[in-house]
Amino acid sequence: MMRIDKKDLFVYFVYLLMTAIFFFRFLDGSEIFAFKDLSRYFYPLRHLMVEQVRAGHFPLWNPYIFCGMPLFAAMQIGFFYPLTIIYYLLPFDLAFNYYIILHYFLAACFTYMLMRHYQLGRPAAFLSGMLFAFSGYLLSVSNMNTSLSSVIWLPLIMLYWDRFLGTRGSEGRSREKDGNSIPPPPSFSIKSLLSLILFLSLMLLGGEPTIIYVTVWLLFFYTLVMSREKLKSLGWLGAAVVVVLLLCMAQLLPFAELAQLSDRSGLAGFEFAAMRSLPFREVINMVFPFFFGNMNVPGSYTQGLLGAQFQDWLISPYLGIFPLFFAVLGCFKPDKRNWFWGGATAAALVLAFGKYTPLYGLLYKFVPGVSLIRYPVKYVFLATFSLAVLAGFGFDDCLRRFKEGRLGPVVFSLGLVFIIMGAAGLYARQNQFHIYQLLRGLYPELLKYHELVLAGLVKFNVQSLSNLTYFVFAGLFILYLAYKNLFTPGSLAIFFTAIIFLDLAAVNISINRASNPMVYHEVPPNIKILLKDQGLFRVFYTPELEETNRFVYGFDFNQALLDSQDQFAANRLLTLHLFDSGGYESILLKAMRIMRSTMFEKPFKSYRPLVDMMNAKYVAAERPLIEPGLKLLKQSDYGYKKVYLYENLKAWPRAVLFPKGRARIVGYAPWQVDILTSQDRPGELFLSETYYPGWRAFIDGKEVKIEPSHKIFRQVKVPAGEHRVRFAYDPLAFKLGALISLLTLAGLVWVGIKYR
Repeated sequence: MMRIDKKDLFVYFVYLLMTAIFFFRFLDGSEIFAFKDLSRYFYPLRHLMVEQVRAGHFPLWNPYIFCGMPLFAAMQIGFFYPLTIIYYLLPFDLAFNYYIILHYFLAACFTYMLMRHYQLGRPAAFLSGMLFAFSGYLLSVSNMNTSLSSVIWLPLIMLYWDRFLGTRGSEGRSREKDGNSIPPPPSFSIKSLLSLILFLSLMLLGGEPTIIYVTVWLLFFYTLVMSREKLKSLGWLGAAVVVVLLLCMAQLLPFAELAQLSDRSGLAGFEFAAMRSLPFREVINMVFPFFFGNMNVPGSYTQGLLGAQFQDWLISPYLGIFPLFFAVLGCFKPDKRNWFWGGATAAALVLAFGKYTPLYGLLYKFVPGVSLIRYPVKYVFLATFSLAVLAGFGFDDCLRRFKEGRLGPVVFSLGLVFIIMGAAGLYARQNQFHIYQLLRGLYPELLKYHELVLAGLVKFNVQSLSNLTYFVFAGLFILYLAYKNLFTPGSLAIFFTAIIFLDLAAVNISINRASNPMVYHEVPPNIKILLKDQGLFRVFYTPELEETNRFVYGFDFNQALLDSQDQFAANRLLTLHLFDSGGYESILLKAMRIMRSTMFEKPFKSYRPLVDMMNAKYVAAERPLIEPGLKLLKQSDYGYKKVYLYENLKAWPRAVLFPKGRARIVGYAPWQVDILTSQDRPGELFLSETYYPGWRAFIDGKEVKIEPSHKIFRQVKVPAGEHRVRFAYDPLAFKLGALISLLTLAGLVWVGIKYR
């Protein structure tokens, strides 16, 4: 087992301080994470999860969006993910912050542990942990809780698989004549295998399938490169993956059921899967931060300049010049492990480029699973981690060269970098206007606003190049002093670690937008109108309004978020228990997608009957709607657009009994609906809730079959007379999955006790 001494504890303490520096604004709860998907997706869904759990119910169903959607099955709430417990220990807003912050601290610690396992010195291992945790990529996915929750387990997975393979450097390694290290035969340690299963399960339960899919492939190729008994090792890896799947069946079976019925099944083509591929040009952002603009600055990163090759998923991949310099040094070390991580970096970038390379089209056709993953830019996670590992190798090699008096080639290499950058910076500064004119000529027609943005980008990047040149000169000067034996190895390590941290902090702290907690709790005017209505109803907003609500507009971030709620942005009504006929989900039912894409492309008048049927008592639009039965309640002017709120006097009740009867909802909860019916003859009870497997219906305690109505709603046949109808969500997929998970867990506990 890895021994943790006082020096390691000190390292973890320094990581804790660094994490506090990066997130100091969020520590006391006076500010809260609310950028991008945090405010409109993760905050409301996890708030609903906590509410249902505290009410004593398993969070299986979300009735507040799309006329009802599975909550647990979509994987996004991370119910079984152990660190989710923080939501039940702290006030929700504070827990929302600390859940995110904790993962950065763990990412640093886990990467450090892997690099120490690789026999690197503490300074180099520390650098790798710092780079991965505070990289532009990892800070960019603070708004993607699932990616963040999954990716931090990658270092521990690699650590325990490497330990299982028995390839650690100090354990009997020999060397070939060419200098490549040869690992001994696999150790096949059951403890290491159980640890691998545990951390793979945590990665899966984190909620981002892309991460674990790529990780399994990574383990596969790592085994081919590093193991001397490849077939046996791959057999054990396959067995471990199967056990992980069985252990997580409580989550996977409901997810598989949802995926089979979703828009990911059958409707998704290559263009859908390849959305938000990483343009080649944006690799430069690894060294030059925000070279093409900053998504956090309104109007800066604009499609008007970037054209069709545009991705807005990854805010920044920034790592800095020195980490990349050390990563290149790491690639030149003659060792299989170093070359493997260099190859992983290249492969991850090729995957991230997605549709911009012909290779991705081949992978989409012939490699199982690739077609199910949206946003190739997500693959950047592997490139970032691999570069952090390589930088640790390179930095360790640099320190060793220093001790051995062989620092000259490193000084010479960095000197070349300085000369090239210095010459480029001097040219750019002297020809800034000509550079602008050249770029301006690429756009035959450009709005005055975009001209100003382009001029600002040129000025920013010229200054950025100058600053980077000074930065490289400072590092070169210190290396030269070390070369002249005027520095100690410890001083050199401290200097580069400190300067890289300051660089990461200066650039990447700004990625995390902070907001006032009021954006989640203050109720704007339009929403106050809805809250006065104590009935059961939904809100419908036109497709045009939904489209503009995908973005947050305004110069004041807090006010812009409040305005977005007042404009009925998807999911923002959820925490107030208001029902939305639309919504925002990572995975949508195919029937709902088809209905929305076919019906809502037409004028409002043509799909008005469907809006009525949805129990949409309130309708919001960007433009006036001249329709019978719509009563204007309020017109709101936000400067850049107007919103009209109507009461729909023709909206159906949530439950309707046909042909002529009475249906009254007497009990409503996310997991159950109780309805009293009365009718002189047999009829059909219509409920404007999503038709989905797992819902069961009972009339006076006797189960009856639920039929689909208009392919998306529910209906049941009801006999004449007075009856009590109950709809209850009791999904077989979850119960069967939970049984498999419990049996697998019991088996793992038995194996663990036997081989402890």
